[in-house]
Amino acid sequence: MLANRVTRSSSHALHTTAALIAILLCAALRAPADTIPESEPNDTRATAQVITLGHGDQLSGASTGSATSPPGDPATADYFEITPCPNPGGVMRYRLTFTGAPVTPSLRGINPGIPGLDVLTQGAFVQPGGVRYLTWFGVATSNPAVVRVTGSPPSGAYVATLACSPVSTTPFPHPINAGVVTLALPTGLNRLVVFDAAGRTNPDWRGQYIVVTLAPGLHHVAVSANDDPITEASVLPRYEFPGSASTTFTTPPAQRPLTILQAGFPEPQPLMLNFTEPHELAWVRLWVRGPGPGACCIGAGCTADLTPAECSAAGGFFLGGSVGCEMSYCPRACCLPSGNCLFVNVDECAQASGVLQAAGSTCSSINCPNVPGAACSNPFTIQLPADLPHVATLPVCDLGNDYPCLGTLPDAVYRLVVTEPVCARITVTGAGSLFHYGSACPPCSSSGFTSRDRISLLPGETFVVVRSPACDAVLRIEACPPRACCLAQGGCSILAPDECTAIGGEPRGLNSMCETANCPATEPCCLADGVCMMLIPFSCTAAGGRRLPDETCTADLCGPKACCRGPGVCQEAVLVRDCLATVGVPIMDGTPCSASPCEVVCRRGDVNCDGRIDNFDIAPFIVAVLNATNPTPPATWGYSSACWGIRACTGDINRDSTFNGFDIDPFVACMVTVPAGSLECPAP
Repeated sequence: MLANRVTRSSSHALHTTAALIAILLCAALRAPADTIPESEPNDTRATAQVITLGHGDQLSGASTGSATSPPGDPATADYFEITPCPNPGGVMRYRLTFTGAPVTPSLRGINPGIPGLDVLTQGAFVQPGGVRYLTWFGVATSNPAVVRVTGSPPSGAYVATLACSPVSTTPFPHPINAGVVTLALPTGLNRLVVFDAAGRTNPDWRGQYIVVTLAPGLHHVAVSANDDPITEASVLPRYEFPGSASTTFTTPPAQRPLTILQAGFPEPQPLMLNFTEPHELAWVRLWVRGPGPGACCIGAGCTADLTPAECSAAGGFFLGGSVGCEMSYCPRACCLPSGNCLFVNVDECAQASGVLQAAGSTCSSINCPNVPGAACSNPFTIQLPADLPHVATLPVCDLGNDYPCLGTLPDAVYRLVVTEPVCARITVTGAGSLFHYGSACPPCSSSGFTSRDRISLLPGETFVVVRSPACDAVLRIEACPPRACCLAQGGCSILAPDECTAIGGEPRGLNSMCETANCPATEPCCLADGVCMMLIPFSCTAAGGRRLPDETCTADLCGPKACCRGPGVCQEAVLVRDCLATVGVPIMDGTPCSASPCEVVCRRGDVNCDGRIDNFDIAPFIVAVLNATNPTPPATWGYSSACWGIRACTGDINRDSTFNGFDIDPFVACMVTVPAGSLECPAP
């Protein structure tokens, strides 16, 4: 079956080639060019002279006025109904150029509501040397036009020559689905007209912003560039001559954007249309998907009229039912500035600032140039701590933009090869510059920073991606400078942060001094072996201990105690630290399990009853305060019913014996300021 299919590089190329062949055949059959003289009377719209003109053919006549009577008088207007060159498909431009006397030619139409009414649809355009011409277009078929010529004394002799040219149409970047579609031009700019595969249109298919229902197949969109070039009158020829269009503007802008939107599809980038000469329409071919066979991209070519199953069996990429072969729709390898490769179509490659490779190419079949620092596959590399400090000016804008998960700025990639643990400080300068870091590349889950101190880097790889709109950014990676270190058992010393943490201390901020460090006082800390030590809060938590700020270190303070683990659940001889670590409540006065009821213990702010005050209490606090009067927990609770039963206590942060909205502010303050390891929110 596949052998009987037609393989084409582009349906538009076929249309253009067929149109050229038709013009050449027409010219060959009629060579030398014919000159058809006017035949009077042709003074009115109703008595127009019917003629056929091929490419290069001429008509001649004379008119010294615009009257319509008496018939055949030289002072009357001349009307011609012209059937131009055949159009085998696509869009054909017909241009009738007048030389000789300075006559005034115009395209005419009729008002469908008033049959026979003569309506001006387009005037001629005066060119250097007095040359004037009329232009109209045919879509899918050859389209006649009615031309009127008027003149002025003393001489009205003229010659009009027809030129037929196939129009190069621009494909919309991707096919769309059949159904309701919105087509839009910028505010204040002009009009568009939509034609179906047979070259037909209607009044609802024109305007600056239109909503149309499109059937599967090929459609053409004519886009004008200047203010109001397609008026109500200039649309009228499409009633008499279906599929024709005319132009009425004079000054071409450089570009105009056309946007086509469809429900369920992300908004596409506007298609920029170029205008290069006066009186020009830009033409877009728009393929609309439907059921049934369609184009299939296979290798370096495209095969028309395959079913999805046939396309898949041939190893192809199916463009959609009713879609013709458009090689720009076929995916191929696209080399990015970073050296990475994407398998995308022509438009997607251009949007990514890539270099499109040959049709049929794949990323596995080509080698894109790899620029150091441009991608995770080929980053700049430094060794840590051997290369510290490291300072580099990165040509960010020359390296591409490969990681949308980090934003839209150009990026540069660094790989830090860490051979031994190191404390690093990373900064980036340059207007708007940021860096992201992490063990994976790209570090898409990280936030952007301009400076980050005390980054603990363990042996292995860490990736840094620098993003900068300023193009040149300066990246600095250095060992963490010495600063105040609050010692674990009290006191302060100036040490590097990694040296400080190595002895259990708490490093303070960059450039801090002991005189202003405000190191905290020590407090009892229960360690894993049951020993109590006086440590600062940071050092206690870092050592895996549990703080008892309201107690005093004694020989048995942290030793085995009865541990309440829930209502009526008690365990003997558990180290205080272990009891607290497992959401238990140690009986500090030494009461044995046999004498303890072990009710659920209320700690203000510990809304989830896990024995800690931390961010994990925020969600249950919200659920509890929104359902404060419910006797049973809602489905969103997620904790024990016993814990729900004491929410009026754990949530009563302001200690007014009522759990309500007045507890919200003190709870927020507790979450922000409570020292790590606290067992309860302090009273406000």
